Amino acid sequence: MLRWLIILATALVLSEAIGYRPFPAIDDLSKLPRVWADLDPGLYGRDVFIQQYLQYNPLWPALVWLLQHSVGVATGLWLLTLLLSVATVAATYRLLQAVSGEAWLLPLLAALVLGGVVQGLGRGSYDGVFGASFHMQWLAL
Repeated sequence: MLRWLIILATALVLSEAIGYRPFPAIDDLSKLPRVWADLDPGLYGRDVFIQQYLQYNPLWPALVWLLQHSVGVATGLWLLTLLLSVATVAATYRLLQAVSGEAWLLPLLAALVLGGVVQGLGRGSYDGVFGASFHMQWLAL
């Protein structure tokens, strides 16, 4: 029980420190209108780019549909970001256990390893392992 409190507290503090972007990243931003076009074909009837954009991730339409019919897309992506934050910290805790590390080291390890930003080659900064918004890549990890 104590380990889950440490995991949850670490995830929430790290989430608060990094912040939250209320919409997916720029590369994910183009996917949401495409999903809306899939769900309602008349929405972008004259937009050739949207119509010809390949929907290569089958999880997006199901996820957006589910969120639209439950808590809303914005709230749902925020909740998913929090759930992925806890899952990422829990996986980090499991790795810490695998090397016989102490539970009290988790916040320090999380700050050092998960709190950084990854410099992308020619594309700017990425969130790193611990994201400030919902990404399909993060869900895949």
